[in-house]
Amino acid sequence: MKYIEHRRMESSVMRGLCVNNNWYNAGTNAEYGQLLYTLCGHHDLTSDDVAAIVDDIIAHTLEFRSVTDPEAKAAIVFNVSSEVFNNMTMWLEAA
Repeated sequence: MKYIEHRRMESSVMRGLCVNNNWYNAGTNAEYGQLLYTLCGHHDLTSDDVAAIVDDIIAHTLEFRSVTDPEAKAAIVFNVSSEVFNNMTMWLEAA
């Protein structure tokens, strides 16, 4: 049987992640709205969509901006993406 994978990141869940992890502390209200309502909040997120969410969080979080060491940057990407994936709703649908 073939399946279609669906992924969704609820805006309210993303807001909670940002608050709990002190993320997005260097963005404007408009930029934060872009994250919550344009990048998140819709069905069928692709891997590229998830990467855009992670990149946006990293770009708008003060403690991540000054990191230049490649290993430290890789650790940030891993940690942020892990949190995003762990809090995302994912399900399969029969094709």
